[in-house]
Amino acid sequence: FRDAVRAVGRGGFERRTSVGWSVHDLVAHVAAWEAHAAGRLRAYRESGTPPPFVGEVDALNAQFVASHRLVGAEALLDELDAAHRRLADELALLDEAAIAAHDGWVGKVIAANTFEHFAEHLRELEEATRR
Repeated sequence: FRDAVRAVGRGGFERRTSVGWSVHDLVAHVAAWEAHAAGRLRAYRESGTPPPFVGEVDALNAQFVASHRLVGAEALLDELDAAHRRLADELALLDEAAIAAHDGWVGKVIAANTFEHFAEHLRELEEATRR
């Protein structure tokens, strides 16, 4: 996913994806979901109980994109990388028992907010690169 973002280049962040978002909006969306997931892992680590999902996905998507509207491409890339590091750091703080507990909740959160999410949006980025 990060390679596809790099291929679009900072100058291509205003290109539209096949679903109508700009590349900028898509990167903001992915970064925000990784940061959100890191916060959920932190809450789980602190309480020992998976936190409930709060909010409605479409509303959160709109909020995430709107909150990044004025963030420049370079800062947005930094935020994407920082969110990914923060998520990895939170995961590293969990022991194996916590990761396995609650029907593998941690793995599901990681999958939904990283590799499954990247795969969901990768084609959009690749198409934007060719435009």
